Amino acid sequence: MRKTKAPFYLFGFMSVVVCCIIASVVIALKNPAIEDHSYFVSKKHIDSEINTLIREQNWFLKHHEITLRVIGEQEQSLKLIPPYLQKNTQKFFEIQSGKPYALSLLINGSKLKDLDAHLYLESVNTAKPTQDLGAFAQKSLSTQILIPHKGRYKAVVVINYQRENETKKLFFERELFVL
Repeated sequence: MRKTKAPFYLFGFMSVVVCCIIASVVIALKNPAIEDHSYFVSKKHIDSEINTLIREQNWFLKHHEITLRVIGEQEQSLKLIPPYLQKNTQKFFEIQSGKPYALSLLINGSKLKDLDAHLYLESVNTAKPTQDLGAFAQKSLSTQILIPHKGRYKAVVVINYQRENETKKLFFERELFVL
């Protein structure tokens, strides 16, 4: 009978596959996926309430338009859109790092009862904590920001208001590229 080396080749191939699996597990453990916190609650809660949330967002967008203006060396203005209704072709803000900017929020449409708008800045794809930039003033709806580090950020605007004797909470966001 003729001796064959096929068992050695099979053993070598299986060893390489096992090493690749171990390497991928080690890489995954050292670089975990960073969860997106667009709604500041767990994904499980959002999944259970998504129909109500989208219904309220659609009602709001039907009756109101919300725009975020960045005023610095040049003025940029973009319409804010809820995270679940965004498309991949959305425009974004480009601003320079280390320079002060004024952000103003414009809400067109009927008057909202007990309107409260709050601004957060979240660094995308990093483990940095979300920065609370404060509430927009009730009359002027503007605030000042200074972003010292370059990178990709999301400006998240949380709006609370009263409708049908209930407090409604909506989330809008836009990307900022700090150059």
